Amino acid sequence: SKTVRWESLIHWAARFAESLDFDAEERQYKLEIRDRLLTARDALLTDEPDWSQLLRRAFGSPNNLTAWRTHAAFLDWVDAHREAARSALLTLWESEGDLAGAINSFCAALPKDVSGTGTQANLASFLAAARGIEQHPVYRVTAFTTAYGLTGWPHRAIVKTCGSILVRPRSRRAA
Repeated sequence: SKTVRWESLIHWAARFAESLDFDAEERQYKLEIRDRLLTARDALLTDEPDWSQLLRRAFGSPNNLTAWRTHAAFLDWVDAHREAARSALLTLWESEGDLAGAINSFCAALPKDVSGTGTQANLASFLAAARGIEQHPVYRVTAFTTAYGLTGWPHRAIVKTCGSILVRPRSRRAA
């Protein structure tokens, strides 16, 4: 049954988590990426001329959270259309309120070279790390696709459930 498959996935995920030093293996480099994104965001908000170079640096090593083709197309668009890109990023970074609305507006502004719901969600969630990677983890479609296959749950059911968990403020999440 789906419940048994879900419990099995949770069991193995917990065992995997226990086998790693998550601070060293998974957390530190993400905090470094967040810091680079914060530097780029601060430069963009103050309209410093090097904001796009700082943004490009945030996508560099040690980033393994976005596909290079995705961020390369995005960064090429940023370089070619600085004002449109700045406006899109301001939509995502300026307000501290409605993250889902900000992500939708940001994705709507992206060029056709950066298309596909999973691709755009990955890129937007990566950039939203500047708003707090601890509260807003980066979405990676492969992880969800694997979970769908292992649990047998329909794709839309998991996306709806996880999407509501990821967007809901931490204080309102179930423990």
